[in-house]
Amino acid sequence: MLDEGSNLDLLAGNRDLRDTCLPPFAPPVCEFLGAFSKALRLDPQARKKPDLQTFAFWCRPAGIKASQELCNDSRLRLGRGLTLHIAPGNTPVNTALSLAFGLLAGNVNIVRAPSRPFEEIDILCRILNDVVSGSPYQDMARRFAIVRYAKDLDLTATLSRACAARMIWGGDATVTHIRSMPTRPDCVDVVFPDRLSLCVMDSDAVANLGDDDLAALVRAFFNDAYTMDQNACSSPRYVIWCGKKRDPQRFWNALEHHIKDRSYTLHAEQAVSKATSVLKALAIRPDIQAVQPYGITLSVLDLETVPPCLKTESGRSGFFFQTHIHNLDDLAPSLSPKVQTLTYFGITPSSMQEWTLRHGIRGISRIVPVGHALDMDVLWDGFNIVAELSRIVHVT
Repeated sequence: MLDEGSNLDLLAGNRDLRDTCLPPFAPPVCEFLGAFSKALRLDPQARKKPDLQTFAFWCRPAGIKASQELCNDSRLRLGRGLTLHIAPGNTPVNTALSLAFGLLAGNVNIVRAPSRPFEEIDILCRILNDVVSGSPYQDMARRFAIVRYAKDLDLTATLSRACAARMIWGGDATVTHIRSMPTRPDCVDVVFPDRLSLCVMDSDAVANLGDDDLAALVRAFFNDAYTMDQNACSSPRYVIWCGKKRDPQRFWNALEHHIKDRSYTLHAEQAVSKATSVLKALAIRPDIQAVQPYGITLSVLDLETVPPCLKTESGRSGFFFQTHIHNLDDLAPSLSPKVQTLTYFGITPSSMQEWTLRHGIRGISRIVPVGHALDMDVLWDGFNIVAELSRIVHVT
């Protein structure tokens, strides 16, 4: 299947895969991911990439142990078998994240990396190959292959027919197309299509912050939104001010200063794409009331009210819509299944839980404090991914 004659490039791992299943969180896998984490944290190039460091922090031994405790399943489980991963084209770190999920579930994995070149992918694959070349982890090399091939090839269809599970990351069209390909009757698909996320902040709570506490909030919001240039589905696109109507200018001014302090810049392609998105929104959205006058790295469009149904937006690289609600109940009707993560500030977790249950919210699979939008874990997008990618073996 991955022989030398295939029209694909092997970036990391092995073409000769061993299709045997392990139990979830098998010690060899956890030890391998711990070594990978350590190598990422020590590598000079990887240390310059915040998303790679976030991943490395998650898959360190303590992080993997915490994920195992989240799953907390005493039943006998084994991986499903050969798993095909279609990594997203805009967030390179998810290539490693998807692989880690597949390995932790006990599977042998083929990961199609984005066709677009990313320095992060090169770094990940170089370090992976270095780790598996060491004697303790050579067997792990036969449990995964990270490959790259052209989208127009029929290799995805060929691989799909052989797989017991697939993890499909991408836009709605990509997910729908790949799901239409024939698979084994028992093949399980775990899909991550288009999603959007939002941030809800209590207006009074933010207004009453001292300068140091405001700086901490802005730093946390920056990490949520700018670490991956708003490409992550969990990064906020909408900022909803809740409670008494107050001028949010102090928050945005502080964020603008922090952006400059972090030396965040846009390359030419990003700047053009962002400007196009802003102009398009102004042309087609009658509910836009004003454009806040910030620089190219921060664009804020004021909306008259929360749209009736929140949809995915094309804005990236510091492009936000903001509006005001009197209380959380005003937001509930707008939460479509497209909404993934809600970050919050100035609201208690118990209030968020009560509100979610009371309204039977159709969307939202994650509700986390500001600063935790990009936290990785096996519970993601409404799935326990390790449970989805493994099977129960019932013995009596």
